[in-house]
Amino acid sequence: MPQAIGITVLAIAHFFDYATFVILISRHTLAAEANPVVVSIFKQTGIGGLTIAKVFTVVLAASMTIVIWPRYPRLAAILLTFGVVAGLFGALSNVASL
Repeated sequence: MPQAIGITVLAIAHFFDYATFVILISRHTLAAEANPVVVSIFKQTGIGGLTIAKVFTVVLAASMTIVIWPRYPRLAAILLTFGVVAGLFGALSNVASL
């Protein structure tokens, strides 16, 4: 059960990051984005490629958590925590740039 909650929070944090990114670039263009990796992916693939990359990242982190949880629950919890913090940091930096 803690896995499901953690994975849900991870997905919500990254959805918030993605949604605030879309609002940010619609109001201030791509120049307002602080993450050079996101800027590079967006320039090369557009919003579709960035969406796929974001979904892939969340699915990868969730899958890794599910696989390692039975044997290494603490490591899985750290992975989820890192993922949630990364998503929230991205979202908050986007909101700060609005």
